[in-house]
Amino acid sequence: MAKRRKIAPGIGQRLVIIEEKFGGIEKLIAKVGVHKNTYGNYVRGDRDPTSKFLSQLRDTTGANIDWLLTGEGDAFLADSPSASSIAIAGNERHKNLRTNDIQRLHSLARKRTAEFLKTRATEKIPLKVVDELVHQEFEFLVTILDEADV
Repeated sequence: MAKRRKIAPGIGQRLVIIEEKFGGIEKLIAKVGVHKNTYGNYVRGDRDPTSKFLSQLRDTTGANIDWLLTGEGDAFLADSPSASSIAIAGNERHKNLRTNDIQRLHSLARKRTAEFLKTRATEKIPLKVVDELVHQEFEFLVTILDEADV
């Protein structure tokens, strides 16, 4: 029988949300550059995250540290590459694009999606839905770019 993982309410739960978005613990800790035991202490609530960890988490994942610490606001910063854009960077279809091109296209996709939602949304849209809309817009922009190169 597998041992159940202890997850502290608050920060621990929100760290798990971020790790799930990045494909699990191993991928997240490798990206952030933190030891598995240290990360486990943060998730269990045995230790408070250091400012260095929080800074690395923000810089590598685009996580909103205010949200992580308080639960208020969006999970990811609007002006940082979100989990979906980082996942997009590894997509085989985009292997000929440079990372900064991917980030610029994703930024444009976020702006276009925000403009679309501003004019049509009458209620708050869940972050997961917004991420999917941004991803679809990004793929649309890549398709246009691919067709222009033909």
